[in-house]
Amino acid sequence: MRKFWRWAFLICVFCTLAGWGDRSARADVTMAFDDSSGDPLAGTFAPNTNITLLVKLTSTLESVSGVNYRLQVVEAAVSGKFKLTTRSLTNAIFGFNSANTDAAVVAGSAGLLDPITDLNLGAVVSDSGINIGQAGGPVAAGVGYLVATLTINIPTGTGPGVYHIQTVSDATDVGYDQGFFPFKEVPFDQQATYTVTVTPEPASAILFFGLAAMTLRRRAR
Repeated sequence: MRKFWRWAFLICVFCTLAGWGDRSARADVTMAFDDSSGDPLAGTFAPNTNITLLVKLTSTLESVSGVNYRLQVVEAAVSGKFKLTTRSLTNAIFGFNSANTDAAVVAGSAGLLDPITDLNLGAVVSDSGINIGQAGGPVAAGVGYLVATLTINIPTGTGPGVYHIQTVSDATDVGYDQGFFPFKEVPFDQQATYTVTVTPEPASAILFFGLAAMTLRRRAR
């Protein structure tokens, strides 16, 4: 009986250590936005302007052969206002066999963040022999790589405030792909988030300052 419990204990210890080994060896696969400014994760914009965002992927060890994602605006106040107007896969590693064409993902209401765009914006690599993050791949492990260039419109009439745009994946289009045929779909360790600060429209600002000036004059009298 003692021998049984001794072996059971050793097996438990082995399984625990193996589990920790897997966790420590497992890489992070993350998405991030970059607006090519001093603060790549946030910006201030007036209504009726466009935001250009690079979507980048970083993998520290994992084999990544494709990505699946859509765009979401977090705040209900602007659901259905922000709109994806262009997606370009030029110079992107996942430029082959895109789930949907550049034209399709922005056509009609498909590009509206209401709160989530309709179509998968992802794609797979152009060569089945290429895996991001693997030795010999096109990008060293841990280096961000271009997934897509997106343009998002902030329409006239958007109220001033702070809003957040995110990449999201769902049960149908799960995170990133590993390997080829069949793909193994794995959730991202981190999705991309961009903070948008919308300023008052010029007419609103002029009206505000005009009313403030009138109030000060009345007080002065």
